[in-house]
Amino acid sequence: MLSSRVLPAALALLLAAPEPPAPRCASFDLSLAGIGSLEEELARTAGLTGAAPLWPGLLRRPSGARPLWLCDGGAPAREALADPQPLPGLRLELVPPVALVKLHTGWADDRNDGALWAGRGLSASLTPGLRARWRWLTVQVAPLAAWQENRAYRLPAGTFPGQSSFANPYNGGGIDLPLRMGPRAFATFDPGQSFVRLDAWNLALGFSTENLWWGPGLRNALLMSSSAAGFPHLFLATSRPLDAWLGFLEAEVTWGRLSESRWFDGDRKNDSRLFEALVVTFEPAAARGLTFGYARAFLFPTASVAFHHYFDPLWQPLFKSLLTTSTSDGSSPDNQLTSLFFRWAMPEARFELHGEWGRDDHAFGLTDLLMEPGHAQAWLLGLQKLFRAPPGWLRVQLEAAHTFELPAANPTRPTPIFYTHGDERQGYTQRGQMLGAGLGPQGDTQFLALDWLRGPRSLGLFVERVQRHERWFHDRVVPVTERPRHDLAMTYGTRGSWALREWSLSWELGITHRYNRDFVSPDAGLDAALRVAWWPGRGEPPSLPGP
Repeated sequence: MLSSRVLPAALALLLAAPEPPAPRCASFDLSLAGIGSLEEELARTAGLTGAAPLWPGLLRRPSGARPLWLCDGGAPAREALADPQPLPGLRLELVPPVALVKLHTGWADDRNDGALWAGRGLSASLTPGLRARWRWLTVQVAPLAAWQENRAYRLPAGTFPGQSSFANPYNGGGIDLPLRMGPRAFATFDPGQSFVRLDAWNLALGFSTENLWWGPGLRNALLMSSSAAGFPHLFLATSRPLDAWLGFLEAEVTWGRLSESRWFDGDRKNDSRLFEALVVTFEPAAARGLTFGYARAFLFPTASVAFHHYFDPLWQPLFKSLLTTSTSDGSSPDNQLTSLFFRWAMPEARFELHGEWGRDDHAFGLTDLLMEPGHAQAWLLGLQKLFRAPPGWLRVQLEAAHTFELPAANPTRPTPIFYTHGDERQGYTQRGQMLGAGLGPQGDTQFLALDWLRGPRSLGLFVERVQRHERWFHDRVVPVTERPRHDLAMTYGTRGSWALREWSLSWELGITHRYNRDFVSPDAGLDAALRVAWWPGRGEPPSLPGP
């Protein structure tokens, strides 16, 4: 009798029980944050924890970044998020001003800092900005002003004839990558993260000087990183991943103009070059979180450009044998670089694996590619893993990059130095800074970091190993020394970040020992960086939900 009364009552209570509350989510405009920002890094990490939608993130242009959603209780699928709607009227907003300060007490180390030149001593930049939006049109003016102390330090002798005494002597004179930007302190004024952009029908057309990033790398990218100033360029791209039935497709075509630094050579006829590229990424519908990418870049000396060259990224064959006129000795005036990359993000395991492989000399044919796939290659491989560490997370990051190839014992053809070319003398640079990996040519690096993340804060330790000028070492140094010494730098440091209500701060501090700097002498130095962004009116800072 009792059970006949209790069971119906329990069933009634169960049916009347309230549904579990929906996840509490907050949205932040990631397009205002920029490459290398605390907010951008948080979006990538939160995607692995399931607290944010998992975007591919392999074709990064700040003006086209999707909003950052952070949810306590699991993020909705990205298909459930509404696309940004055209604004009916004009809206003006302040771009968060960003201050970046770097200190190197030993030597110049310029990586992933845009138009700023991180030479020896103190370097600082400020990027204020204003954005206007009207319907499908967005206009942003965000120039950069910088001051670089650029202190002197001992440099190697032996630059090539006609080149500056500050030019880099380790790449056959074929790259505009000065070891020091002149003899004194200097100021820099740059258009910075400025652009004009029109979005309609899932297409974006614009003109920009933004920094870009192609590929999945955490600290390096083979074909496009933020180590140089953004260059003026025209672009045509998809506005968001396009549903192509079998998966999701993103693509971009870019035409730009590159400039030479003041400290390369005295020939004014070759100071500008044409840059053009095609980048495509694809995420299979059957394997969400796994994204593949392809990038192909062309650099032409301006004097060698014909009208048909502007369309080379779209229709030039992959193999030299298919060209109307072709040579196999690398004597064509353009420099071509190609890369394949991937990112496999697995939120269920809170793990990602990523990699990139590139070539600086496209193959003569399929047989050539099969016989010597590693000719003129570079590569990058990395991973991230998060562990529950209530009330926060423990994150492990590991990445290795390699940008040189040693000549074979009996080479059938010359082995080029990645990022350089016989006719395109300035190499893969913009105003004396790397377009690709900040590691530069002839480099090898491994990076390991352990960070504890809790809410809006992070704190961690890292170690980095960097070898430079490796081709030069094997070609020139080994035969004439009894005890060969590589140009090897070991850095041990700490880093952290903190998002306050209207402020975002990130910092890095390391001590570096360089065993044989520039094959001149051993050296040591202190390296520090501080990035501060002000978000006026932001009531709640972005915060990583706990496990």
